[in-house]
Amino acid sequence: VGRVSVPRPPAAAEPRAPAAPAAVAEPSQRQLRPALAVAPPPPPPPPPPATATAAGAEALAAHRRLLLRVYPLVDDAVPWSAVPFDRYQVILVTGPQRSGTTWVACALASSLGYSLYDERHPITGGNDTLRALQRTFAYLRAKGERAVIQSPMGTKDLHLLPAWPGLLVAFMARSCLDVFRSQNKVDRQQGGWTCSAGRTRELRKYLNRPDLRPHFDERDMICKVKQDVWRWLQAPELQRRAAAREFGALNLSATVDFDSFRSHPLWMRGEQRASLGVKSTNCELLRSTPGRTRWSTQQWMAAGDEALAAAASPEEEAKRNFSQTYQPRYSRGGRCTNCNFAAGPDG
Repeated sequence: VGRVSVPRPPAAAEPRAPAAPAAVAEPSQRQLRPALAVAPPPPPPPPPPATATAAGAEALAAHRRLLLRVYPLVDDAVPWSAVPFDRYQVILVTGPQRSGTTWVACALASSLGYSLYDERHPITGGNDTLRALQRTFAYLRAKGERAVIQSPMGTKDLHLLPAWPGLLVAFMARSCLDVFRSQNKVDRQQGGWTCSAGRTRELRKYLNRPDLRPHFDERDMICKVKQDVWRWLQAPELQRRAAAREFGALNLSATVDFDSFRSHPLWMRGEQRASLGVKSTNCELLRSTPGRTRWSTQQWMAAGDEALAAAASPEEEAKRNFSQTYQPRYSRGGRCTNCNFAAGPDG
């Protein structure tokens, strides 16, 4: 009988030993340490008492009032580098006497390659400051010459100047304490410039003018008188006139911070300027100013007056007559003969 092969049932799988559990890492010493509690932030300091805050605010306000008494233009002054001087044909540098106008005018003319018309130039001769400036402007416009003019004597008439888009009136802003010290290096034998001219002849030009008188306190330094008149009357008037369409984007006036010229290559520190006298400066261009002789003054004034006659207008003539009407006149004894103010210096 043949054998019949019977399939064997599959062998049962041998049971495997359970896998050994993974090794558990022993905790480090750092993990065994108890967690440190994070310290809370310190409480904010208590606010200062109301009395201290009020005292600080009052101190700042008092400092502010004092600053404005000696430097009214502190908020209006801009750095010289922010003014596009090269966009103008004629730049008039003006401001209180001894505020740096001589050096600034010369430094700007040197940097720009412009001609320099210092206040001693023969074309500005005569006793009529407004006419002298009108004459100089007309001459430069007729010639097409680019120039810087220096005239601290012209401050009282700045709002009466002829205006055109090529003119910039740059008023030098400086602490009047610094100006006062500089002024009184001059005429020391007469008590300083303040006594010899500032509180007498120069102040009378302002006291005698009905358009200027409401804008200053005659008890102030002459420097502050001029800054106040510029701030409240002259600069706004020039800004108003510059709003005319023909001026485009050009300004007619700029209040320039004298101390900002520290960045100018010709700048001299205070101790370097201490020994400088009137018209003494490190700017070489100043030496090119023509001497004012009788002949040179006649020649230059004749050329300027010819140009002025060609450009004259009734309005400019009326302004000149107004300025001259109130210009103080003096007797041989030095007394003002047409001063119409009730109080103030009348020596």
